[in-house]
Amino acid sequence: MHLKSFQKYFSSRRAFTIIELLIFLAILTVLMISFISVLVTVTAIHGRQAGVADVNQQSQFLLQQIQYFVERASLIELAPNIGTTTLKLRMAASAEVTIYLYLSGGTLYLRQTDAGTAQPLTSSRVTVSSVNFTKRQNAPGRDSVSVSFTIAYRTQNPKQQFSQA
Repeated sequence: MHLKSFQKYFSSRRAFTIIELLIFLAILTVLMISFISVLVTVTAIHGRQAGVADVNQQSQFLLQQIQYFVERASLIELAPNIGTTTLKLRMAASAEVTIYLYLSGGTLYLRQTDAGTAQPLTSSRVTVSSVNFTKRQNAPGRDSVSVSFTIAYRTQNPKQQFSQA
Protein backbone atom coordinates (compact mmCIF):
# COMPACT_ATOMS: atom_id res chain seq x y z
CA MET A 1 0.00 0.00 0.00
CA HIS A 2 2.82 2.31 0.66
CA LEU A 3 4.21 1.98 -2.87
CA LYS A 4 0.85 2.91 -4.43
CA SER A 5 0.55 6.11 -2.42
CA PHE A 6 4.10 7.03 -3.43
CA GLN A 7 3.30 6.50 -7.12
CA LYS A 8 0.06 8.45 -6.77
CA TYR A 9 1.95 11.42 -5.29
CA PHE A 10 4.41 11.61 -8.17
CA SER A 11 1.80 11.05 -10.85
CA SER A 12 -0.38 13.89 -9.52
CA ARG A 13 2.55 16.33 -9.02
CA ARG A 14 3.10 18.74 -11.90
CA ALA A 15 6.63 19.80 -12.85
CA PHE A 16 7.98 22.44 -15.22
CA THR A 17 8.48 21.28 -18.76
CA ILE A 18 11.46 22.15 -20.90
CA ILE A 19 9.28 24.47 -22.99
CA GLU A 20 8.17 26.41 -19.91
CA LEU A 21 11.77 26.78 -18.72
CA LEU A 22 12.89 28.01 -22.15
CA ILE A 23 10.08 30.58 -22.28
CA PHE A 24 10.99 31.79 -18.78
CA LEU A 25 14.66 32.12 -19.73
CA ALA A 26 13.76 34.00 -22.93
CA ILE A 27 11.60 36.49 -21.01
CA LEU A 28 14.28 36.91 -18.35
CA THR A 29 16.92 37.52 -21.02
CA VAL A 30 14.82 40.19 -22.75
CA LEU A 31 14.20 41.93 -19.42
CA MET A 32 17.90 41.88 -18.50
CA ILE A 33 18.97 43.24 -21.89
CA SER A 34 16.38 46.03 -21.61
CA PHE A 35 17.55 46.91 -18.10
CA ILE A 36 21.21 46.99 -19.12
CA SER A 37 20.41 49.15 -22.16
CA VAL A 38 18.57 51.68 -20.01
CA LEU A 39 21.42 51.69 -17.49
CA VAL A 40 24.04 52.32 -20.19
CA THR A 41 21.96 55.14 -21.71
CA VAL A 42 21.41 56.83 -18.35
CA THR A 43 25.12 56.59 -17.54
CA ALA A 44 26.08 58.13 -20.90
CA ILE A 45 23.61 60.99 -20.46
CA HIS A 46 24.88 61.63 -16.94
CA GLY A 47 28.48 61.76 -18.17
CA ARG A 48 27.62 64.20 -20.95
CA GLN A 49 25.64 66.42 -18.59
CA ALA A 50 28.62 66.49 -16.22
CA GLY A 51 30.77 67.70 -19.13
CA VAL A 52 28.25 70.36 -20.10
CA ALA A 53 28.07 71.57 -16.48
CA ASP A 54 31.88 71.75 -16.21
CA VAL A 55 32.20 73.70 -19.45
CA ASN A 56 29.46 76.14 -18.47
CA GLN A 57 30.89 76.64 -14.99
CA GLN A 58 34.42 77.21 -16.26
CA SER A 59 33.17 79.59 -18.99
CA GLN A 60 31.29 81.70 -16.46
CA PHE A 61 34.27 81.74 -14.11
CA LEU A 62 36.65 82.85 -16.87
CA LEU A 63 34.34 85.63 -17.98
CA GLN A 64 33.91 86.84 -14.40
CA GLN A 65 37.66 86.86 -13.77
CA ILE A 66 38.42 88.71 -17.00
CA GLN A 67 35.67 91.24 -16.26
CA TYR A 68 36.98 91.72 -12.71
CA PHE A 69 40.51 92.54 -13.86
CA VAL A 70 39.46 94.71 -16.83
CA GLU A 71 37.15 96.79 -14.62
CA ARG A 72 39.96 97.45 -12.13
CA ALA A 73 42.62 98.19 -14.74
CA SER A 74 43.76 101.74 -15.33
CA LEU A 75 45.20 100.87 -18.75
CA ILE A 76 44.59 98.12 -21.29
CA GLU A 77 47.93 97.63 -23.03
CA LEU A 78 46.74 96.35 -26.40
CA ALA A 79 46.64 97.86 -29.85
CA PRO A 80 43.03 98.87 -30.58
CA ASN A 81 40.87 96.59 -32.75
CA ILE A 82 43.58 93.95 -33.18
CA GLY A 83 43.01 90.51 -31.68
CA THR A 84 45.70 88.93 -29.54
CA THR A 85 46.06 85.85 -27.33
CA THR A 86 47.57 87.75 -24.37
CA LEU A 87 45.77 90.43 -22.38
CA LYS A 88 48.04 92.91 -20.61
CA LEU A 89 46.51 95.21 -18.01
CA ARG A 90 48.01 97.92 -15.79
CA MET A 91 46.23 97.98 -12.47
CA ALA A 92 44.88 101.20 -10.95
CA ALA A 93 46.32 100.48 -7.48
CA SER A 94 49.90 100.66 -8.72
CA ALA A 95 51.28 101.45 -12.14
CA GLU A 96 53.99 98.83 -11.50
CA VAL A 97 51.49 95.97 -11.17
CA THR A 98 50.79 94.37 -14.53
CA ILE A 99 48.30 91.55 -15.03
CA TYR A 100 48.77 89.09 -17.88
CA LEU A 101 46.07 86.68 -19.05
CA TYR A 102 47.29 84.19 -21.65
CA LEU A 103 46.68 80.73 -23.09
CA SER A 104 49.26 77.98 -22.83
CA GLY A 105 48.80 74.25 -23.34
CA GLY A 106 45.00 74.39 -23.27
CA THR A 107 44.89 76.31 -19.97
CA LEU A 108 44.23 80.02 -19.46
CA TYR A 109 46.73 81.50 -17.00
CA LEU A 110 46.88 84.63 -14.86
CA ARG A 111 50.24 86.14 -14.00
CA GLN A 112 50.75 89.21 -11.86
CA THR A 113 53.89 91.22 -12.69
CA ASP A 114 56.53 90.23 -15.21
CA ALA A 115 58.31 87.89 -12.77
CA GLY A 116 55.19 86.52 -11.09
CA THR A 117 54.12 82.90 -10.96
CA ALA A 118 51.42 81.90 -13.43
CA GLN A 119 48.20 80.62 -11.87
CA PRO A 120 45.79 78.51 -13.94
CA LEU A 121 42.28 79.92 -14.28
CA THR A 122 40.81 76.74 -15.75
CA SER A 123 40.63 73.29 -14.22
CA SER A 124 42.19 70.13 -15.62
CA ARG A 125 38.69 68.88 -16.59
CA VAL A 126 38.43 71.38 -19.47
CA THR A 127 40.71 72.61 -22.21
CA VAL A 128 40.72 76.03 -23.87
CA SER A 129 41.63 75.67 -27.52
CA SER A 130 41.62 79.33 -28.55
CA VAL A 131 41.35 82.74 -26.94
CA ASN A 132 41.18 86.18 -28.49
CA PHE A 133 41.30 89.54 -26.67
CA THR A 134 40.46 92.72 -28.61
CA LYS A 135 40.70 96.22 -27.19
CA ARG A 136 37.74 98.47 -28.05
CA GLN A 137 38.30 102.21 -27.68
CA ASN A 138 35.47 104.37 -26.45
CA ALA A 139 36.77 107.89 -27.08
CA PRO A 140 35.70 109.99 -24.13
CA GLY A 141 34.84 106.96 -21.95
CA ARG A 142 36.71 103.91 -20.71
CA ASP A 143 38.08 101.36 -23.11
CA SER A 144 36.70 97.82 -23.10
CA VAL A 145 37.86 94.36 -24.09
CA SER A 146 36.08 91.85 -26.32
CA VAL A 147 36.82 88.28 -25.37
CA SER A 148 36.20 85.11 -27.33
CA PHE A 149 37.36 81.63 -26.46
CA THR A 150 36.54 78.01 -27.15
CA ILE A 151 36.39 75.68 -24.19
CA ALA A 152 35.82 71.91 -24.27
CA TYR A 153 35.31 69.10 -21.80
CA ARG A 154 38.46 66.98 -21.58
CA THR A 155 37.46 63.33 -22.14
CA GLN A 156 38.41 60.37 -24.28
CA ASN A 157 34.78 59.24 -24.65
CA PRO A 158 33.33 60.69 -27.88
CA LYS A 159 29.79 60.50 -26.48
CA GLN A 160 30.72 62.79 -23.59
CA GLN A 161 32.60 65.42 -25.62
CA PHE A 162 31.20 68.92 -25.45
CA SER A 163 32.61 72.29 -26.44
CA GLN A 164 31.35 75.84 -26.29
CA ALA A 165 32.55 79.05 -27.90
